[in-house]
Amino acid sequence: MQGKGSSRRGFLKGLGAGVTVGTLAGPSDAIAMQGGEPASALALPQVHHHPQAELDIAGSRDSEKWKAVPDGIHGSFASKDETYPRDEVPDIGRSIERKLVAWRGERVTALIVLHTRTGAEQVRFEAGPLKSSKGVEIPADKITARFVRYVLTNLPFDSSEGNCDPEDMTKASLMPDVLETVDRFDMSAESTRPVWISIDVPVDASAGLYRSEIKILAAGGHRLDFTLEVEVQAETLPAPKDWEFQLDLWQNPWAVAFYHGVEPWSSAHVEILKPHLRMLAEAGQKFITTYLVHSPWKDDTYVADSTMVEWILNPDGSWTFDYTIFDRYIKLAMECGITQAITCYTPLPWKHRVRYLDAKSVDYIWKEWAPTSPEFQAFWAVFLKDLRHHLVQRGWFERTYIGINENPMEDTRAAIQAVKRDSSDWKLTYAGNWHPELSDSLDDYCVIIDQPPSPEQLSARKAAGKTTTFYVCCYPGKPNNYPFSPSAEGVWMGWHAANMGYDGFLRWAYDSWTADPLRDTRHVFWPAGDCFMVYPGCRSSIRFERLREGIVDFEKIRILKKQAVARGDEEKIAALDRILGRFTYAEVNNASAAKPVNAGKTLLTP
Repeated sequence: MQGKGSSRRGFLKGLGAGVTVGTLAGPSDAIAMQGGEPASALALPQVHHHPQAELDIAGSRDSEKWKAVPDGIHGSFASKDETYPRDEVPDIGRSIERKLVAWRGERVTALIVLHTRTGAEQVRFEAGPLKSSKGVEIPADKITARFVRYVLTNLPFDSSEGNCDPEDMTKASLMPDVLETVDRFDMSAESTRPVWISIDVPVDASAGLYRSEIKILAAGGHRLDFTLEVEVQAETLPAPKDWEFQLDLWQNPWAVAFYHGVEPWSSAHVEILKPHLRMLAEAGQKFITTYLVHSPWKDDTYVADSTMVEWILNPDGSWTFDYTIFDRYIKLAMECGITQAITCYTPLPWKHRVRYLDAKSVDYIWKEWAPTSPEFQAFWAVFLKDLRHHLVQRGWFERTYIGINENPMEDTRAAIQAVKRDSSDWKLTYAGNWHPELSDSLDDYCVIIDQPPSPEQLSARKAAGKTTTFYVCCYPGKPNNYPFSPSAEGVWMGWHAANMGYDGFLRWAYDSWTADPLRDTRHVFWPAGDCFMVYPGCRSSIRFERLREGIVDFEKIRILKKQAVARGDEEKIAALDRILGRFTYAEVNNASAAKPVNAGKTLLTP
């Protein structure tokens, strides 16, 4: 992939029960949680502050506008495509009814935005069951409300500048992103707070129109009433494990251990990882990220990805490989629902550096083995044979890919040849620019969004049974999955994949957290939030949920097209193709992603 493992494109185009929260105040809108979660899951590491983490960014507040707001708490359904600054009076009017359309087995979402001039305490959410006119009910526990927490980012909403510019890294903006499952919380005076509402429609729900009465309550008798309607259609969405979309969000389990203050691979670490990985599986994740080398990506993550395979050089010059962590993580991820593929990174680590344990001195030794060197060729001949045998014994070989991240072509070819020299049955995955000369060697090819293969090249790959996906990283600034990106850009990714004929989407990373992600998502090298999509404590985000929404749309498009072809419905096929044609990289750079997304959703009916 351009970036993390190579030059990060320096290249650059050259309410449920649970936790109780007090008043969320201060520039970053975050305080420590209390109650409901084990202390070990809430402990924050010592924070190394970003140079401007203490910056006061509350300068957007317009006190004159706030003076016009009556006492108490106010709220309205609002668009998910917009952002609502914490210190501004939201310009959303008063809408107390919202209708959603869902397939059976689908998750649909809505947004309520609250605001108060005088402050509000113990703000909480209540929902009744969804009831149809025929007396059928969807239980109230299928409706979840999560209060949205604001975090520091380096760029403002809808910025297209997220391209790893060092000057951008010291800026600060406050953006809503974290989805916090809490029983209640306090709102400070002159503040705004979104509430993210999810409805998980049961797969066996009867088709029909359902209504639920929901309430926002606050201390002192304050109450806001809303009506939520869900039109359940007869079509059924497959379970995430059966989605065909190839989602590949890279994982960094060491960052999870560090944040929670537990020993990596201890029982406490494993227990924390279980719900964290299940959340990823429920978004349709297909790939388990594993590491064959220590810290392959330049040590520029806050917590380095360590190796899952210990290399041990014995006194007699032979090698021993310890797969304990490798096996433990793969088994855990599979138990959590990620079962389709295993990616092993990488024969091409940063500057070709590798680390092994010298059994004689008991010292770790660092070496740089260029892929064309005799040392590289000799070692990988031994290691790949051993790894292959291990994977075969475990029954994992056929689903395993060796990850070849982008490097100079000579090195890339040498690494590919080393793998194929061991066995022609090895599968290879690669992320980077489109190089047609590599296509035949790569079973899974992930291209940067602005370097697509031609339709003929893509068709040839499909005919050969190979998969092709796309990715974004700290390039381009738009579209992307930053906390400051319009959330519709996350949905757009699924539609773009459907338009281009791609099999899915990749992003680095799912969870490579910075020091204090619940307060500050900024990084000293990359745009805020670039290296993680979700937050500690199994907290989802607006951008992760909307990426998942786009994946669901991809599945719906696939199913509807297949049905239309079967019944010869040329009109339906043409309508879908027309709207899909708007999901191009060129168009999204000059227009809102929300417009084609919302237009396309009107066609997602059987």
